[in-house]
Amino acid sequence: MTRVLMDIMTKYFDRYDLADALGVHVRTLDRWHRERRGPPRTIVGRQIMYRGEAVEEWLRANEQAAVRVPASARR
Repeated sequence: MTRVLMDIMTKYFDRYDLADALGVHVRTLDRWHRERRGPPRTIVGRQIMYRGEAVEEWLRANEQAAVRVPASARR
């Protein structure tokens, strides 16, 4: 592998590495893709790849603020 290609590939995750990093199953990534709610992906040859920067953007876009539950509702 050339140095340029190695530099490019360090910015990408395959679906197994991304699933492991997110703590989900690979099939969850596939389902999210079908439902159009997962991170954007790229197909390189036959390999599904996720760009690290795009995954970070997707995570930021899906952040949720903490919701305070009143004490009376906790019982």
